Amino acid sequence: MHVEVYPAAARITHGSFVGAAGRKRNELSAWTRLRRRTLHVLAHDTLRDTVTISVPRDAAPGERYAVIWAQVRGNRGGGIALVSRTGIRMYLSVGGHNPPAPNFTARTMTAQRGPHGHAIVRAQIISTGGRALDLSGTLKLASVSGSLSAGPYQVQLGTSLAPHQSEPVMIPVTDEVADGPWRATLELRSGLLVKKFHAKIKFPHTHGMAPAAAVDAETSSGGALKGLVTGILLLGTALLIITNRIRRRHDRRVTTSRARLERAQILAWTSPIPPLGWAAVVLRFPRDAGNGDSRSDGSHERSPDDACSEEIPAGVA
Repeated sequence: MHVEVYPAAARITHGSFVGAAGRKRNELSAWTRLRRRTLHVLAHDTLRDTVTISVPRDAAPGERYAVIWAQVRGNRGGGIALVSRTGIRMYLSVGGHNPPAPNFTARTMTAQRGPHGHAIVRAQIISTGGRALDLSGTLKLASVSGSLSAGPYQVQLGTSLAPHQSEPVMIPVTDEVADGPWRATLELRSGLLVKKFHAKIKFPHTHGMAPAAAVDAETSSGGALKGLVTGILLLGTALLIITNRIRRRHDRRVTTSRARLERAQILAWTSPIPPLGWAAVVLRFPRDAGNGDSRSDGSHERSPDDACSEEIPAGVA
């Protein structure tokens, strides 16, 4: 068996230890090395691998979380790969007197137009951690009242912030865009730290600057909650559709069974009367006409007492 072994990011959220999808990295996974990344494991065999964590001397104090994944990949055909993986949790606490980890937030976003009518978005960023920041990122625009979208547009490089400093980040909008309003999504990163911010902005019609708009920060737990709610809604919709289909199919079967039962009763009443005696009438029903004894020919046999509430006279002497 071919097994891939690799470290990836993890976090603790809503009372659960959650490994990141794919091979997303964080500080702890970036510090982690495995002696072998690929293992060939025979049936009923056991192999060991060595994990080494190299913590930088200037690492900020605090806890980090990661996971070591062991992954097996199978091919189901049609371009679909089936991946199974299991993991080992990693908890690492860094002590000492080093500065806190880097962090930042956005205070406002402002839409403006230059002298030639070019749109620009200006975001005011504040460094709230204990390390310097070198910011990069992208901006996306989505129309508030329609389905139009624009971007992504690159953040102007060169914005660096020392701890507790605040500076504007400029994002030139290279397309000709309407005034809006727009739903702006700004994704900024510094090293492994990535954050998203949202604001409702509107560009001035001519050269100038619009009023600053308040910013909403998107947290990773909020994104996970949105994904969970969306998944529950999709699952509920699928179950409702399946239930309705099963109910309609059942109703069609019941209607067909009743019609066949009525035809069978009419045929029994209109059959020619034998010349002598009372004869037991045997009715043959399709398999879905009701409950009864199944026969190998796909039918059911019933006596008149089972088929209706009265006895059916088959003949009189």
